[in-house]
Amino acid sequence: MNLPLWPAVSVFRVAALGYAAFSIFHASDHYARPGVGWGALVAMAGWTLVAVVYARRPARRPALRLFLGADVAIAVGLVLAAATNPRTSYKLAQALERSTAACQRR
Repeated sequence: MNLPLWPAVSVFRVAALGYAAFSIFHASDHYARPGVGWGALVAMAGWTLVAVVYARRPARRPALRLFLGADVAIAVGLVLAAATNPRTSYKLAQALERSTAACQRR
């Protein structure tokens, strides 16, 4: 069978947006720059809307490489925006250290 995964990706995007909104809403008091978090959430919501509409329109999929390139660039930008928060960047550094140590033990 050749089943498209676009609907599943759209559901994941909306779930990830919900998680991000919940996280930012509950932790923005602890952010060094809460405006960056809220701005990233607005950008994520806008891109989620664009991506869900794109996934529902098979006629637009010939530009798939352009869409996927933009998707990766936006995801990297949002991760970097999260890293501007000292608390988040500390957690990212800890996670990187743990994953590096786990790889070295193998």
